[in-house]
Amino acid sequence: MTGAVYQPGRRELADRLKSLREDAEISGNQLARRLSWVQSKVSKIETGKQLPTEDDIRRWVGLVGGGDRLPELLFMLERARLA
Repeated sequence: MTGAVYQPGRRELADRLKSLREDAEISGNQLARRLSWVQSKVSKIETGKQLPTEDDIRRWVGLVGGGDRLPELLFMLERARLA
């Protein structure tokens, strides 16, 4: 199976974003509420079903912390887009 969920770059980015959220001890529901998103958007990003935008990543990191990882996350996004 070669669906989007199985693309390594996308999976790695999803895992990294989820890890940052969990490290900040913020639930997916809390993150969604604070970003004015529906919870399913957080879920889809964290499972790799939806690729976040650059703005999504900037807002995510701005809320949960890890700003020093922003360049790496944006690079991972670019790699996932090319896969």
